[in-house]
Parts: sequence; structure tokens; C-alpha cells
Amino acid sequence: MVPSVSGDKPTHDVVIADCGEWTPDMGTEPTAAAGALGEGYVAPSAETVMEEDSSKSSQDWRAAVAKVEADAAGSVFTAAEPGAFNAAKHVPLVAVEGPSCTVTVPHGMAAEHFIQYIWAKDSSSGDVIAGEELKPDDEPKLTFEVPSGTKSITAFESCNQHGVWSSESVAV
Repeated sequence: MVPSVSGDKPTHDVVIADCGEWTPDMGTEPTAAAGALGEGYVAPSAETVMEEDSSKSSQDWRAAVAKVEADAAGSVFTAAEPGAFNAAKHVPLVAVEGPSCTVTVPHGMAAEHFIQYIWAKDSSSGDVIAGEELKPDDEPKLTFEVPSGTKSITAFESCNQHGVWSSESVAV
């Protein structure tokens, strides 16, 4: 089934561009591939593809956070135990308002010194409930909906120069 154009809008969410002539080294012939999709197949919308990409990046930050935690091996700084570092710039601040939680870190962001990850855990279970990988030009902030049943949250951040930091547990 080939998308058709009606007025200025295609009848499908996605129109596939002509990428040149098919050659045997490309694998399955285009007509065979199209038939395998079945009659009435509609390509996914850009929104669906973005959601899939978002879920992929979600798994990426989860794996990275797990590695950061493993590398820290219990060496997590807090306001009470900041080591030789400035706790005021590193300890995550947690604000819960209704079903929403916002974690901020009062830390500057520059290419050579920045917050790499912010994540939050259910304090009771230890499960990671939200997180994000940051780039030097991002604001060190994470906002998420608190999962039902969560009674308290502990936030964490990883600074590229000063390690992993934790907030106190905050009641929801």
C-alpha cells in the first residue's frame, strides 16, 4: 500500500522517501518486505518513533546510573559527609508538590565540570523511579510524577569531578 497525498497532507503519518534503486546486496526485495507488513499497514507516526527513542534513552540512562552506583561502591557523599567538597553545590534538593516531584542541584554546568546524571529512588524499596542523563548545557533538574505507593524519595546526582551525592529521604 503506497501513501497517497490529498491536498497538502499525506494520508499516512509517514511518507517514505525514495532512497535509490534496490540492489541484491541490500537483502529482501522491497516488494517482498512491503508484502510482509500486510495489507492496510500504516507506518508509525513520528510521535510513536520519538516515544520508542525516548524509551531507548531511558534504558541508556538506567544502565549508566547502575554503573555509576556500582563504581561508587558505597562511596556516596551527603550534606552530613561531604568529604573535602562543597556540599552546598552538590546535594540534590527535593521538592514534592502533589503528585509531582522536582529534583534540582545548585551546581554550575560547564563542559569541564557538570552534573552527568540525576536520579531518584523510592527510599523504601531502593528502586530507581526516575532519572535523566544531562549534558553541560542542560539545567541540573529532574521533574517526574511520583509513582503511587511511594512513601519517600531519595535523590542522587553524579558530578563528573566530585562523584555521587545523595539527598536525605523526603516524605511524599
